[in-house]
Amino acid sequence: MSRHSYKLQWLWVVDYIEDTGLEEIADYCKDLEELKVFSSDPYAQELNVSLTERDLVAVSAG
Repeated sequence: MSRHSYKLQWLWVVDYIEDTGLEEIADYCKDLEELKVFSSDPYAQELNVSLTERDLVAVSAG
């Protein structure tokens, strides 16, 4: 999806995107201005996805 959406400016996703998805976004969506990541289970006691700060920072750096 990200390879065909390089002019994407806003993206709202669920945390199932994980780091691999965020890496794709960081590589191909250089015009991204807003990224919102929502919890797939906001009431869960523990996180069950692999989403780290490293790739969130990569997206923000462009």
